[in-house]
Amino acid sequence: GGGAGLAARLLRHDALVGLGAYSFEVYLFQYPVHEMFVAYGDISGLFDMRNPMGAYNNNSCGFVVFFFFLWLFAGLYAEFVESHLVSWLRSVTEAAPAQAGGPYEQLGLVPPE
Repeated sequence: GGGAGLAARLLRHDALVGLGAYSFEVYLFQYPVHEMFVAYGDISGLFDMRNPMGAYNNNSCGFVVFFFFLWLFAGLYAEFVESHLVSWLRSVTEAAPAQAGGPYEQLGLVPPE
């Protein structure tokens, strides 16, 4: 017990904790970013994410670029979009009871009846 084992120390490493912080965003964006890479490769001809039969292949250079771009995009989204969106949503939904109007009125919406 106590969480002092080798596995616990390894999983608490800053690099793994940092990767875990963006893993949900990576999950959300993996398919759209991959399809964007496939389309860009097909249009530009700079790299090929498909084999001659049209199926996906194991293009290692394309995968490495895709992998780094995916994690970069997920990190930027989490830091510069999601964090501000969460802060804004919290400020809107945690309106003090003494304020006139609730979140619906603050957004200019009609509350449901």
